[in-house]
Amino acid sequence: MKAFFRVFLICALVISTAWNGLVVMQDRWMVSAIADARESKRSELVEGGAAQSKIDQALVDVERSIKLINQWEKAELKDHVAATSVALVQAFIVAIFIYLFFFRKAYRKTLLGIIVAVSLVPIFWRTYMLGTDARGLVVIATAGPREVTFNPYSQNGFLISPSLAARIFISHPELYRECGLFSEALGVCATPIVSYIGSSLDSSANDEVIDRLFEMLEAAIKRGASVTEIRNGLPLIHEAILFNSPRYAALLMRYCADLSQRIDRPSSPVDGYDAIAFLNYLDQRGDRDFTKVRAVIETRTDQCSQNHHMSQLGS
Repeated sequence: MKAFFRVFLICALVISTAWNGLVVMQDRWMVSAIADARESKRSELVEGGAAQSKIDQALVDVERSIKLINQWEKAELKDHVAATSVALVQAFIVAIFIYLFFFRKAYRKTLLGIIVAVSLVPIFWRTYMLGTDARGLVVIATAGPREVTFNPYSQNGFLISPSLAARIFISHPELYRECGLFSEALGVCATPIVSYIGSSLDSSANDEVIDRLFEMLEAAIKRGASVTEIRNGLPLIHEAILFNSPRYAALLMRYCADLSQRIDRPSSPVDGYDAIAFLNYLDQRGDRDFTKVRAVIETRTDQCSQNHHMSQLGS
């Protein structure tokens, strides 16, 4: 066993050094990216003759935006401890294979273990790719009870269930990035997370899935996701109206969605429509009943205005 421990220590030293080096390199890259973005924004505003107070606020917003998108904060001791812990697990697995192959000469068993380990790579990769990305977690959470399996050899195989994906999204934002590998691969990092979840509501008729998505939607908003974002020229409240979803509209209105926002689609007949005008346009077409959505918007408008007024008085 002494030989195994020697192999393990060497593997642990190499792998932990690599992981902690990546943590340090990410910090350097993010600091550099933020500095470049701030300088670019500063030059743009200075050329436009903006006031210094506006420049300072814009620079703060740029830095906050980059940190939010990348779910990044400067690495602390706990981050290096986590990286070392992952490295130790990986070192233990690698050391087992090296020890069995080179010291115990268990060629067949080692080869079989390698084959099994390699065959499990796809499910681990799918789970990592989606499970460490906000939108990836939404995709898993959207799946029904029979659409996700723990079978490692299935295309729908994941190591986390839809309900666990939702729990991770809601309670453990430190475990995933706003724009991870999945979002980058699909090119949807710029898609507002509220809109991404909202547009997933129509993908399932399962009440459990719908409730799960609404919990994730509210958690995202409570963490600071804006309800006034625009996706493809369509504000979120207009999106809720288009989906004819009273529950989605009610959630947005509860957090004071802006009904005065206008559609920005120059080639569309609804370009420039605010929420009420858009609702009237769709209602007049007569192909769907928007009574419930209209009731929600009219009721919540008064309530949101009162809440907003009270908060201003309190401040």
